[in-house]
Amino acid sequence: MLVQVGTIVRAHGVQGEVKVRPDTDDPSRLTGLAAVFVGESGPTATERVVTSCRVQPSRHGQTILLGLADVTGREGADALRGAIVYAREVDLPPLADDEFFLDELVGLRVVAAVDGTLDTLGTVKEVLELPAHPMLVVEVDGRDILIPAVSPFVEGVDTAAGLIRVDLPDGLIDQY
Repeated sequence: MLVQVGTIVRAHGVQGEVKVRPDTDDPSRLTGLAAVFVGESGPTATERVVTSCRVQPSRHGQTILLGLADVTGREGADALRGAIVYAREVDLPPLADDEFFLDELVGLRVVAAVDGTLDTLGTVKEVLELPAHPMLVVEVDGRDILIPAVSPFVEGVDTAAGLIRVDLPDGLIDQY
């Protein structure tokens, strides 16, 4: 299975390296990859051999500088701008017990505690990866609501049980 690990934002230098905005809270997890897949979507992405990968601090957090065997100049690197970078899940270091991939959240039930019992609000349709933090798009009674995928809104994620427990402020769902 392929996992989205970042997006190419631009060329870096003249030797063909690209700057990648990582989709992980620990970009160093990507430095040991021998190959990645690059394209508009997972099914259309093509495998590329990694020649170099390092993490660099940036004003937005951290950036990955990625060298690919078949990209040798700035023009080739510029042509990849906007492409999504994927990795095989089996090639990535294992996740800790409390970690998960964002795409694993799609399809999970979203529940909230109401009067001591768990009520199902809806199902995660999509996860939007916004600059500040991810947002869950949850279908509730035929409407899409956005829930910030951060504490204190998300209290817990149990991928094995297929649910996300949330604590929403009064009126959040009503505004949609």
